[in-house]
Amino acid sequence: MTTYLVDYENSSYHGLSGFKKLDPTDTVVIFLGAKSSQSNVPIEVFKGFTALGGPPRLIWKQSKKTSKNYLDLQLVSYLGYLIGDPGIAETNFVIVSKDHDFEAAIDFWAERRRDIAISLRPTIAPVESAPERREANVTRAIVVDDVKNLGGVSEATKRAVRSAVKGLGLKTSETSTIYQVLAASKTSQELHTKLSSGLKANGQKVYPLVKEIHAKLIANK
Repeated sequence: MTTYLVDYENSSYHGLSGFKKLDPTDTVVIFLGAKSSQSNVPIEVFKGFTALGGPPRLIWKQSKKTSKNYLDLQLVSYLGYLIGDPGIAETNFVIVSKDHDFEAAIDFWAERRRDIAISLRPTIAPVESAPERREANVTRAIVVDDVKNLGGVSEATKRAVRSAVKGLGLKTSETSTIYQVLAASKTSQELHTKLSSGLKANGQKVYPLVKEIHAKLIANK
């Protein structure tokens, strides 16, 4: 049983990929902006919503206002409502968006509710090469993806990185650089060099915090 919160303004209908394969016990909440009704959605998408065979529960949340991050804040607020309602037993959530700013919400709940799992991905369907795992302590879970084709690291590894460097106050772009360097570095020396080059002064601070994460990635390749 999983609840998917879809940032439709960001992911568009592409984010709904994988809808047909969901379990009937799953719930999909689609957050639409005030201008979303003006977009053209392929008929195949709506066919998937109405297909026979016990589709998951589908909820639409339409915003009537437009402003910067308006829909994102509504999605995060709704997530907090679901987590805080004692009458809701759901413990597994997926935010469907390409906006990495949602990582802040994931970090917030990782420190306060170790009994729930929240992940961020661009589509409902998980990355094909990433095995699904549910960990109580999501900030320390490491799952190794096939990064050769993806050019990146798993969501679990990203969460571990964010937890390790959270005290440095890094920008989202700097955190993304760490992900890329982890995936591309074959040795600890290469990791150190690329962090220093990509993050300048912050590279020296980041290296000791992520070197163990990198070692685990290398050991499992």
